[in-house]
Amino acid sequence: PANSVDAVLLFNILHAENPVDLFRVAAEVVCPGGRILAIHWRSDLPTPRGPALSIRPRPEQIAEWARSVGLRPEPSQLLPPWHFGLVVRR
Repeated sequence: PANSVDAVLLFNILHAENPVDLFRVAAEVVCPGGRILAIHWRSDLPTPRGPALSIRPRPEQIAEWARSVGLRPEPSQLLPPWHFGLVVRR
């Protein structure tokens, strides 16, 4: 239901079709002031697993997708060795 959770985790999924729709649904279910935590494989280096480098989103893309549905992304952080993450607030 809407406004029913304090946090949503989007982990290694934003290379799928329609990532903005994922953010839209996450924004609906997270409470006002809640957080969406987006973690993804880095796109700037090869990793032992994960999708092709060509379809991995960059932190800037993820921040823009979040902004497009009215969310407030914070600066991205490296999560060594293979991931990065962003906290996005509603």
